[in-house]
Amino acid sequence: MLQRAILVMTVLSTLIGCAIKDEVEDGLWEIRAKVSRAELTSVDGAGVAVDFTFKYLLGLVDEEGIAGVDWAYVLLEPDGDGGAMEIGREEQVMRQPQLEQREIFVQGERPRVLTIEDLNLDPEKTYVLRIHVFYRETTLTEVFVPLQVGQVYVNEEPYGDIPQLSTR
Repeated sequence: MLQRAILVMTVLSTLIGCAIKDEVEDGLWEIRAKVSRAELTSVDGAGVAVDFTFKYLLGLVDEEGIAGVDWAYVLLEPDGDGGAMEIGREEQVMRQPQLEQREIFVQGERPRVLTIEDLNLDPEKTYVLRIHVFYRETTLTEVFVPLQVGQVYVNEEPYGDIPQLSTR
């Protein structure tokens, strides 16, 4: 009877130990992102401005240390044949490297304005804001937003979750 009790306790402690252990493996690079608001406006005949807010949930597990996260936001003019011409671009570091860290799970919001000088836009055309986020030269996400001059784009939908990290 004592042996059976010891066996049961051993099995239970092993199961409980497995349930508590909640490590996420190296190589998890996930982002959930959206543009919550964007507006394309003319700037007194001298150009245009794309005013937008980018929201994200970012989870990275990297045994080499957390490198910088870069992003680019671009205004595109579709050509009607499935292609597009880039008419304005900005590239930045979205998140500085933290090489001493092996894991991050962060929520962020980045309001930005992309200004393009000496450009007049057709108020009848739909332009596209493209946001490209990358980590260690790998694309994490691309977000595309249709914009027209003077109209406000609003997205109130949730951008999702990263279950491997959010349940910890």
